[in-house]
Amino acid sequence: LIDRLVGLFRSATAGSGTRPHALDEATFRMAMGRTVQGVALVTTNGSAGRAGITVSSVVSASVDPPLVMMAIDRRSRTLAAILANGSFAVNVLAAQHAQLADVFAGRPARGLAHDFARATWIAGPRGTPLLADALVALECTLHHTTRAGTHRIVVGRCHGARVSHGVPLLYHERSFGIPLRQLSS
Repeated sequence: LIDRLVGLFRSATAGSGTRPHALDEATFRMAMGRTVQGVALVTTNGSAGRAGITVSSVVSASVDPPLVMMAIDRRSRTLAAILANGSFAVNVLAAQHAQLADVFAGRPARGLAHDFARATWIAGPRGTPLLADALVALECTLHHTTRAGTHRIVVGRCHGARVSHGVPLLYHERSFGIPLRQLSS
């Protein structure tokens, strides 16, 4: 899938006169920080143990079959556990989960990083930790991974979904927030 997308991009830009130019890391980080992203906890459990990480890069990759994808730092203990366990959950966070997002991002205001005791979890049919009050909880098996610079793109096939109502937690310019329409209500 990723290779096809890269090929399509190259085909679309070939002969267009557009030449790539150098982009320094600080400018790239600033540019990407201007985008608004949803926030999710990706969790796993199995022979490699229980692990979780906060991500802001979960997207739908396909409806048939149902696939999601995200980018996870290659050095991540959670990535290693996902690869070994072969399954994971994507828990989309609500506005009240900002502190939990910080915990699983490795920067808790107090307590331990990646501390599962900070929330209520339900074991999914495949044993993956599903956040009890997540806006969406998707249970996935590992479908494919590919290297993308400092990260790996992880593609998961979704086998089950729990959906609830609430205000989503957003990430913008290195901070968590809520949609503006929620501020006026």
